[in-house]
Amino acid sequence: MIKPEPQLLHNLFDKEKDQPDKQNICDTKKELFTISTKYKCSAVQLFYHTERIINKFDNLCQQHDSHNNCCDYFIYWLYRKIIKSNYDAFNIHWLLNNVKGLMEKYNLSNEKKCKLNENFSTILDINLLKNKTALYYFLEYYDKIKKALNPGSTNKYLYCQYIKQIFRLYQKIQQEYRSKLIQTYIPEITKFRMKFDTNEITFLKWSCNDDPKNPIFNIENIMENSINEEDAKVNAQATDEVKENDAIVNVSESAYGIFYNLNKYKEIENLSKNDVSSAPFDTSFCNRKTIPGTEHDQKFETLCKNFIKFFLLLNSEQYKRVSPGKRHFDYLNYWLNDELKPDRKSVTNFIKFLDERLDKNSKEYNDYFNFKNKIYNMNEDIYDKMHILYNLYDNYSKIIQTSKSTNVCSEYSKICAAEYKKGIEKYLKMKSYKYYNALKTFRNIYNSIQKDTDYCIRKDLEKLPELTTIKEKEKKEFEKKASTTCQSIKTHVLNLPSNGENLYDVLDKSSAHKKYKKLNDTDIDESDCTTYCKKLISLEGSSEDVQTLCAKMITNLKTLPTNSDVGHTQKDRCSVLSHWTRYHVMNLFSKNPNSNENKSLLKELNDAIFNVNEDITERNNRCQYYLYGNWGDWKEEKDLHDYFENYDKINENAGNHHEDTPNKYCKYLSQINNLYKKYIKDCCMCFIRPKPGCEEKCPKYFKCEKKYYPYDLISKLNCPNTKPSDSVEEIFKSVTLDHTVVITSQIESLNSCNGFMCEPFYKYLSFGFSLLGVFFILFLFYKVTSVGSSIYKKKRIKREFAYNSEKGHTQALPHAKSKSKSTKSKNQRIRIAYHTS
Repeated sequence: MIKPEPQLLHNLFDKEKDQPDKQNICDTKKELFTISTKYKCSAVQLFYHTERIINKFDNLCQQHDSHNNCCDYFIYWLYRKIIKSNYDAFNIHWLLNNVKGLMEKYNLSNEKKCKLNENFSTILDINLLKNKTALYYFLEYYDKIKKALNPGSTNKYLYCQYIKQIFRLYQKIQQEYRSKLIQTYIPEITKFRMKFDTNEITFLKWSCNDDPKNPIFNIENIMENSINEEDAKVNAQATDEVKENDAIVNVSESAYGIFYNLNKYKEIENLSKNDVSSAPFDTSFCNRKTIPGTEHDQKFETLCKNFIKFFLLLNSEQYKRVSPGKRHFDYLNYWLNDELKPDRKSVTNFIKFLDERLDKNSKEYNDYFNFKNKIYNMNEDIYDKMHILYNLYDNYSKIIQTSKSTNVCSEYSKICAAEYKKGIEKYLKMKSYKYYNALKTFRNIYNSIQKDTDYCIRKDLEKLPELTTIKEKEKKEFEKKASTTCQSIKTHVLNLPSNGENLYDVLDKSSAHKKYKKLNDTDIDESDCTTYCKKLISLEGSSEDVQTLCAKMITNLKTLPTNSDVGHTQKDRCSVLSHWTRYHVMNLFSKNPNSNENKSLLKELNDAIFNVNEDITERNNRCQYYLYGNWGDWKEEKDLHDYFENYDKINENAGNHHEDTPNKYCKYLSQINNLYKKYIKDCCMCFIRPKPGCEEKCPKYFKCEKKYYPYDLISKLNCPNTKPSDSVEEIFKSVTLDHTVVITSQIESLNSCNGFMCEPFYKYLSFGFSLLGVFFILFLFYKVTSVGSSIYKKKRIKREFAYNSEKGHTQALPHAKSKSKSTKSKNQRIRIAYHTS
């Protein structure tokens, strides 16, 4: 078995020998509290390993064909090593920044060396690295995995499970849309969307048996949040949580939960300021003279003293239980930003101020070193979100500490309500799901006060504003917009397109035309329009005509079972409605039917049809059809349908010898005659035994009765310049499957006589068995050859596919949402297949 290119290069990278530890970082004899104690020896060894690879990079890559991808393979090889070793943020940051420096150095020295590209990111969060790497290798190996999905593959199930797992991961990543984290995945997201188009998604649905109720393979999910590199840069600026070293800082949900012990933090802060703590803290180093090049002013000096006392007290044995797991580090980061924000001072510059003065050999330095890795300059958006949460928890603490007898409780709750409103506005603007969870957590805590009789009187507490997710808010906005639109289009006229001098002139006052007009004039149900057409209304490019078509189509589907003006049976009514729908679709989308915009609109029309039918409990009252197919077939099928529907009227008018009748009807009937001869072999299968008759294979638009033969009407009108045509008997003989075979076999059977077979008894017995044999053959043809003889099979399958496949759904409609079929644009394929159920 041939190994894939990434694996071959990974093996080469692994074989490179490590360089020696030049800086003796792994020397365990060094002082205990020096900065080097934070390095993992394996991280140092990996760095020297990568240095060796980069030195020989060209030689390694040129041994294989995929030289252009070699840099990517190296970067993701490095990510995998980091993941396997499970390094902390400090070691990841040290390692990647140093590798970045090596790569930049070699970029300058030789154009062929490994170049920094968009795939290289200094990512501190190990989970982000895992997700990014998983996506990358899936996309690299997908073409080989796809081959294993062929029928009969022994590992097909396992591969399908793996693919589904990756799609779930992709959907999870999509939830971070418009957060700064999305920029981490830009290369993988771009490749993912290019790889999985509609055709690929359809292949996976069939190959891996996707659940129609909860589909994993869904083109909507892949394209739901369109984002490119420029979008991500804008989003990153909007939620910039980046340190000065450009490393991505992951503001986790726990980081928003730093104020839960706010009252305790404030209590300890007050103790540190009042010098009432039991442990004396030396802060004299804060007065040390400024080192050249390092910012120093009175603000830093004062803050240094306050911070050191607060920091050391929080880390003391006495208060370590207040913040297990050093959670107070995140709070101190906010505290420093809050202290320095009014003076426009930088938190990172303050840390430099401390670095120049603190004794690295002190026992407290290790805690300080861990703390400073949490520090970053909060931009306005992050700081504002944190400050809102601070105010919420601060006022909550005041509420629970307030006596029932005071009247300030309601004032604190009003402040909470006002701040909470600001928080909701921030969440909706920044679209941060983690911040939503932080607001939701506070809401639960705040509401619990009302259940506790120890706190403020319930009537004094202000209720917090309603918190809804972005999806819930968008849903309400969709419904509001849809409701307004549905109300405004109630009087909009959906005109049937002007026909000019064509087939339809002779049908202007016909039965079919009246039925189409009845559907056209139906009154829109505003409620149904809002329910089923809201997504279509929200789409860009959704015109008033398209919206009106959706609304009228929905209303007609709902009222079709009782609309006797459109047809005597549900099947007839469904046929009329389907032709009416696609007639308007051809008119409204004819200019650019294969544009993405129009495909989206057609998909929503399909979904609306499906959803209405799902909500109709009586299956026999359903009318299911889909808007996909060839527009040329649509037009021809409608022409035939209207001809058969209006035959009696056409026959009657053709007999009235008005001056313009012959020319008018001759042209129309000539075209219908051509269609009739084209379709009859696909749509009719006739028999002479056991009873003469025909099976109609296209009952929605073709009738297999001799009286409808158009040429007989042409002959009746004595139309000029008419080409001779076969008689109706010859036409139907050509679609009678068993005519010649049965007649010949019967004659031969009756005329044969040989030996004892000439005896009357055996003669009649033989004839009886022959007759039974003929009936058996007829039975086989009738039962087994359901799609007709092999002569007509290929053509007929194309026309019957949609009808027969949906006919099978009469007893149980599919539960998956309808999907628009994408096909080759030159054929303009948007088939509509339909059935009543």
